[in-house]
Amino acid sequence: MAKKVKITMAIAKKVLATVDAGLVEGKGVPIPGQMCVEAAVAYAMGESHNDRPKCVTSEIIDTKIIINDHNIWATIRNADKIRAKVLRRLAIAQLGSKGVISGKQWDNAVNDYASNLVKDTRDDRITYLKILEETSTKLKSGERVFLEYINWDPVNFQDYLPDHVKDLKHLSKICEDLVQILINLKSPGTKFLYLTEKPKQIAKKKPKKK
Repeated sequence: MAKKVKITMAIAKKVLATVDAGLVEGKGVPIPGQMCVEAAVAYAMGESHNDRPKCVTSEIIDTKIIINDHNIWATIRNADKIRAKVLRRLAIAQLGSKGVISGKQWDNAVNDYASNLVKDTRDDRITYLKILEETSTKLKSGERVFLEYINWDPVNFQDYLPDHVKDLKHLSKICEDLVQILINLKSPGTKFLYLTEKPKQIAKKKPKKK
């Protein structure tokens, strides 16, 4: 497991401020409002301009870059600001994941999630194919001809994401679900998600000093 980077409230606030300046497609340049989400995190962490921040698990970065550069943003007005609003909670939740969440843990979690996203469609198709199989058996021909189609390969989330996002609302829902996955996997940054809430909510959720 990689070395952990301690995430503090000051770091989380700086990341949030940098992200809230706006996010662009691609790595961009090291100026707030002109970087992608991961370059913004690296900038806030005081790193040289890059889109692979040292405190984030590599596989989580890969997922975030796919979202940041999704072709849906080309259809949206003020995409830089909207992209920041959609990704800001994920940007905070992922902080400190390196050394805490392995790439395998992340891939397993998001692939299971993607499988559930297509579960209804999959179950409907399996039911239909079983009916076809039973019919084939009754006709005493090709008894197993449909069996190979019944077992679906596991869904790969990294492949699912680019092609199956319906609209901005759907993508926003997926991002919030990924935040929940990071909470379940105990990513250190999730302790600071209260910073993404409205001022009154922050006052209620801010941890009390011991």
